[in-house]
Amino acid sequence: ELTSGKSRELLTSFDHVIANIGDHFGFHGAILPILPELGATVIFHDGFIANLAAGYINASSKSLSTHKTAVRLTYGADAIPDKPNVWDAPLEVIAAERPMTEWLARLAAGCVTHSGIWSERFQKACVGPVQIIPLCYPDLGVPEPSLIGDTLTISTVGYINPNKQADQILKALASDPVLASHCRYHLLGQITPAQRDRISNLADTLGISPPHFSGRLSDSDLRVALAETDVISCLRHPILEG
Repeated sequence: ELTSGKSRELLTSFDHVIANIGDHFGFHGAILPILPELGATVIFHDGFIANLAAGYINASSKSLSTHKTAVRLTYGADAIPDKPNVWDAPLEVIAAERPMTEWLARLAAGCVTHSGIWSERFQKACVGPVQIIPLCYPDLGVPEPSLIGDTLTISTVGYINPNKQADQILKALASDPVLASHCRYHLLGQITPAQRDRISNLADTLGISPPHFSGRLSDSDLRVALAETDVISCLRHPILEG
């Protein structure tokens, strides 16, 4: 836990503080109590930080009314319907209407986001500059792709949840007999049994082969899987990341 004493130590020991923020209270919540004192540049890895806000408010007050108050102070008195559950709306509605982006952006001396998707919200809320800097990744050393043969391999990488839009890829493949017969779909990443069954059942309903489910991969296995990939699909709906 960070305290005011820690913020004073940071400010006297360093010229400036850079904070990395994402939508996970367990990973990023400790910085929040002292963020107003720091005048920090905040790198927002996620534009949608409603889960972070909910975790922080719950840990601080354990009050649903406090959570509603924070949302309404950020977006206005009519920001959420008068329902018991603050999350009683589709995720895309929450992302569009009350992602809590501005809740922290207004405490930052400057903001960094990784794409233009969320930049307008940051610019309206932050008193300082907003910069778009692409997210950096280490070079995985993946071999150059080989020439595409008779079969096209499409891969989606990461934790496989509904937001990854695997359904849309399957529907696209099923829409054309040529695609259905010449494409194979790989889901490279951790997936719950329920999600795996749902996707497999959808493929069966569409009359196409189910995807290949790799499960969580080691770095070396991921390099092999990517080397065998012709197309990477990175769809999102709604878009939550920076």
